[in-house]
Amino acid sequence: MSRFVCIHGHFYQPPRENAWLEAVERQDSAHPFHDWNERIDNECYGPNGRARILDGSDQVVAITNNYAAMSYNFGPTLLSWLELHAPRTYASVLEADKKSQKRFGGHGSAMAQAWGHLIMPLCDERDRRTQTVWGVRDFERRYGRKPAGMWLPETAACTASLRALVEQGITFTILSPRQAKALQAPGHKTFTPVDEGTLDTRRAYRVDVGGGKSIAVFFYDGATSQAIAFERLLSNGDAFARRLLAGFRGGKDAELVHVATDGETYGHHHRYGEMALAYAIERIERGGEARLTNYAEFLALHPPTWEAKIHENTSWSCAHGVGRWSEDCGCRMAGDTSQAWRGPLRRSLDALRDRVDPLFERVAGSALRDPWAARDAYVDLVVDRSRERVDAFFDAHGVAGLDAAGRRRALEALEMQRHRMLMYTSCGWFFDDVTGLETTQVLQYARRAAELAEGLSGESLVPGLLTALESARSAAPNARSARWVIDHHVDRTRVDLRRAAEGHAIASLFYRPTHVGRPGFTLEERTAHSTRRDGVRFSAGRVDVRCSVTTAVESYSFAVLHDGGPSVEGGITAGHLEDDAWSELVASLESGTLDEVRATTARLLPGRIESLRSLPFDERLRVVDRIIADDVQRAQAAYRALFEENAPLLHELGAMGVRPPRALSAATRIVLEGELLAAIEADPPHPGRAVEALDAIQRDRIRIDDAALSLALDRAIDRTCATLERDVCDDDAITRLAELVKLARRVSGHFDLSRPQALAWEATHELEGATCRAIDQGGRRDAWRALAGVLRIRVSK
Repeated sequence: MSRFVCIHGHFYQPPRENAWLEAVERQDSAHPFHDWNERIDNECYGPNGRARILDGSDQVVAITNNYAAMSYNFGPTLLSWLELHAPRTYASVLEADKKSQKRFGGHGSAMAQAWGHLIMPLCDERDRRTQTVWGVRDFERRYGRKPAGMWLPETAACTASLRALVEQGITFTILSPRQAKALQAPGHKTFTPVDEGTLDTRRAYRVDVGGGKSIAVFFYDGATSQAIAFERLLSNGDAFARRLLAGFRGGKDAELVHVATDGETYGHHHRYGEMALAYAIERIERGGEARLTNYAEFLALHPPTWEAKIHENTSWSCAHGVGRWSEDCGCRMAGDTSQAWRGPLRRSLDALRDRVDPLFERVAGSALRDPWAARDAYVDLVVDRSRERVDAFFDAHGVAGLDAAGRRRALEALEMQRHRMLMYTSCGWFFDDVTGLETTQVLQYARRAAELAEGLSGESLVPGLLTALESARSAAPNARSARWVIDHHVDRTRVDLRRAAEGHAIASLFYRPTHVGRPGFTLEERTAHSTRRDGVRFSAGRVDVRCSVTTAVESYSFAVLHDGGPSVEGGITAGHLEDDAWSELVASLESGTLDEVRATTARLLPGRIESLRSLPFDERLRVVDRIIADDVQRAQAAYRALFEENAPLLHELGAMGVRPPRALSAATRIVLEGELLAAIEADPPHPGRAVEALDAIQRDRIRIDDAALSLALDRAIDRTCATLERDVCDDDAITRLAELVKLARRVSGHFDLSRPQALAWEATHELEGATCRAIDQGGRRDAWRALAGVLRIRVSK
C-alpha cells in the first residue's frame, strides 16, 4: 500500500489553576459545569475515547477509541488536570498509545508537546530548552516511552526552536503549509521557492537545523484542515472520509494525506464531531483505498528524501508570523477591536523576566549546584511533589549539607521560574480583550512570579510590574488596562499563608475544614475552640499553615464570629498565642458580651478579618450556602405553600394549553425543579421520583433550567456506571441505569449516552473480556442485553 491517511488532533486547554491554590476555581462562563476543563472533557475528551458508530436506524454498531486510530498530542498541563479530575478519560488517552503501537508497527500515535504552550520563537534559548525538556520528561512519565514527535504550540517555529527539539531526541514535528519557504528535490543542489498553493504536503521533508543535524517536518493539508475546523466537513462522516481520500495524486511514490486541527474540533467546536471522526476512520479502513497510519510509522517506512526551508518566526494561526503574541498585528476575533495592548503586555513581562532571571541565578546558586540544569529537572516535582521525589531531586541537584531552609528557598526560586514561564502562555495574547479569562490567567502567573521574587530578594518588583502594565490597554476610549485586571481580579484571587489561615478561620465557623489536601496548603490545628450561643457562632484556633509547593510554614492564632447576615468579623495574628492569652480569649467567647468579645479579639489579635473574600471562590460559595441555609428553607416553605394553594388552577391552565402567569409558575418551578434535582442527585438516584416530578413539570408547562438538569442527569448516570464497573451483577444498578437513560431521552433528544453505551458494549460484545465472564458467572447476560436494547445498541440474536 502506497496511500496513507493520518488525522492529527492537537488537544489543549490553557492552564486554569489559581496560581496560588494550584486548583481550578469555578468559572461561571462554563455553566452548568464547574469550569471549562470539565465542560470540554464532557463534550470532547471523554467522548473521543468511546466514540460511537451508528447505523441508519441510529443503532450503535461499534464503539471505538478514536485516539488509537489517529495522531494526537495532549498539552501536559491538561493531562495533569485529566489525571486528577477525569481519570477515565486520562486512561483512554494512555491506553490509545499502547493500542496504536500494536496497530502501527510499534510506533505510538501520541506526540509530546512543548510543555507550557509558549510561543517558542519568542522565547530565549534557555526557555526553549526547558520547555522542550519538560515536554519530553512529562511524556515519558505518562506514556512510558520516549517521544518521537513533538507539537510546537501554535506550530510557531524558527530554526532555533526546531534545533531545541532535535537536541532532546525529537525526530519530527508538524507545521502549517504556509510555513514552508523553499524545497530541494532529491539530486538537486538548489532550493525552489514554494507557497501553500504549490507545496506538495503528501510527503515528509528534512529541515536542516545546523551543526549537521536535521528534523523531519510534515506540512499538513491546509485546505482540508480548514474545512474540518471551519466549514462543517464534520457534519457528515462519509463526506469527511471521501474528502481525505480525494487528496491523493496517484503518483508512484508513497503518499500521505494528513490533516491537523485543534482536537476540540471533534465534539466541542462541532457537536458529534467525534462520531464523524469515528465513522471516517472506519470507512477508510473498510474501503481499502488507503491505510491509516501515524507520523512515526510513515517516517520509518518512508524517510524524507526532499529538503525544505521554513519561513522563520511563523505559525498556523497568525498570518503575520508570530505578531499575534507580540504586537497589534491585525489578527483579531472581531473586526472592531484593538489589540494595542499586546506589545506593552509582552514588554512588561520581558522586563519582569530580565529582573527575575539574575535573581534566580543568585539565590538558587547557593542551594543548587547548577540552577539552570535544576530548572530543567524541576518538572519531575511539578508532576509529583511526594517527599520521596523531593528528596531525590535535592540528592541530584542540591549542594552538600543543604538544610530545610535552603531547600525552601530553592523551591521558591524554582516556583518563581515556573510561573515566570507560565506567564508567557500563548492564550493570554490570542483573544481580543486584555480583561479576558486567558489574559487574566497569565497576569496571575506574572503576579505570583513577582511576589516570589520579592520574598527571595527583599526587592520591590510588584510596583514596577504594575506601572509597566498600565500601558497594556486597547486603543478604545476609557479602555481598561492589564494593571486594572491585577488590581480588580488577580489580587482578589491571591492566597498567601495568612489568607489561607483566614480562610480556615472563617470556614471553621460553619464546618470542620479539610486539612489534608486543601488546595495549595495544608493546615494543622494545634488548638481549636468553637461555640454557639444566643444565635451567634464563635470559633478560635491556633494553626500551622504550610504551602504544599514551596514548603513555607507559618503559625497563626485567630478568633472569628458570625451574628447573622452575609459577613463575618474577627482577628488574626502571626504566631501562637501564649496559654494565658488563649485562656482569656476562650473565656471571652464562652461568656462575654459581643462588645467584650470584639474588644478582647482586637487586643489579642490585631489583624482584622472582615470579609468572606479571604476564602477561595468555591469555598466562599460553600460558606455562603451555610449562612443563608435558614433563609433558603423559609423561602422554600413559602413557595411550597403557594404552590399547593394554586396547584388546581395551574393544572387546569396546563390542561387548556395555557401557559400560567410567571407570578404563579415561579413557585411551581422552584418546588418541582427542586424535587426533580433532589431525586436525581440522591445517592443512589431515584428515577421513579424524578419521573413523577418531570411529569408534573411538563403537565403544567413549566420552564426549568434544562442545562442544570442535563448535567445532574449526566452525573447520576456516571455514578451508576461507576457502581456497575465495581459490580456488573448489581441488579438494582442495572435497572436504575435503564430508567435514568429513559429519563435522559425525555429531557433531551441529543443527550450524550456514550458512557453507559460504552459500558454496555463491553458487556455484550467483548465476549472474551473479564466483564463478560463476570456477567456470565453471575447469570446477568439477559439483564445486560435488555439494558443494551434501552441504550439502542445492536445486539445479535
